[in-house]
Amino acid sequence: MRGVASLLLSVAAATLLAGCASPAKPPPAPPPMPTFGSAAELGSAVAARQQTDRTARVTLAGELTGQPGSDFHGVGVVRLDDAGPSMQFAQQVGRGAAAAAEVNLVIVPDAAFLKPPADMPLPPRKTWLQVGPSARDPFVRGFAPMIDSLRATVQPGQLITRYGDAVSITGSAEEPLAGIQAVRYDLRVDLVKAAALGVDPVTGQPARRPATGRPAAQASQEFTLWVDHENRPLRTVVNRPNPAAPGTFTLDVQYRDWGKPVKVGPPTPDQVVVQ
Repeated sequence: MRGVASLLLSVAAATLLAGCASPAKPPPAPPPMPTFGSAAELGSAVAARQQTDRTARVTLAGELTGQPGSDFHGVGVVRLDDAGPSMQFAQQVGRGAAAAAEVNLVIVPDAAFLKPPADMPLPPRKTWLQVGPSARDPFVRGFAPMIDSLRATVQPGQLITRYGDAVSITGSAEEPLAGIQAVRYDLRVDLVKAAALGVDPVTGQPARRPATGRPAAQASQEFTLWVDHENRPLRTVVNRPNPAAPGTFTLDVQYRDWGKPVKVGPPTPDQVVVQ
């Protein structure tokens, strides 16, 4: 009996000690993320990462300030081909005082196509419009700044590299996105310097004509980029002057699922109205 009593006392003591044990420690915080000191280093690292991953799913939102009903929201995919980025989106777009409409947009390196709202009349057996500078419909022409911005900003590494000495980092800080550890970079583009370097100050693409020496209507352009610990873009926000109408065009793109297969399907020529 004495042995049983001793065993019971030992079990009771162990139970009490277990109850008094200190609570489990929280997991250690992740180490600080490294940051890039120059725009050139940042652009090179992000561009190299995108060349490896090549595909992503995206959500986007934007508006033209000063233009009521110009806001839009959408979801889609991006594929970075050797010839340039290809994209496909389903979007909800504003139409001024009219009700918002659903559209589809496909952008390939050498063309862009819009599947307009169901209430927009089209010729028989045509379901898409080609978007270009000669488009007659103002609703269709309104997609031009969005297309220009998307082509530039879905490859932020190449965009930063293209601007060269005209772009600089004005600030950086760790700022998680949707629970993912990330660094936010605030960048500023000197549009006068960009034009002098032969870069279109609006799109970031090589300028089609040489700079004229006239002062730019806006001296700088703000650009914000969030990257994860593997230099993958998580989000870009661009504010740029809109050449087609007064105001600033804002585009916010968020990325996920880098490197997973996506499909971009441009319409067949017999489905397209070329304006």
